[in-house]
Amino acid sequence: VKTEVSVGFFWSSMQDVSGSEEEEGKVVYIVNRVYIIPYLSEINISGEEMEVKDGGKNFQIYHVQEIGRKNQLLLKCTNTKRE
Repeated sequence: VKTEVSVGFFWSSMQDVSGSEEEEGKVVYIVNRVYIIPYLSEINISGEEMEVKDGGKNFQIYHVQEIGRKNQLLLKCTNTKRE
């Protein structure tokens, strides 16, 4: 069972690093984003089990890195779309 819980709306910095590749004869669009957000202990601990919702799209967090001493978090996220 998947539950959606909002941890808040706050400022972030986002860098879009996207591309595409062919897999089994189908084009796979890979959307990778890096977000820098204020430090939140809940995301630092369980972030890799969470998603970022941005512009109506969900991005799976696959890496969380602390920046500074509980200052900010860097979130590496991905969204794969097959066509």
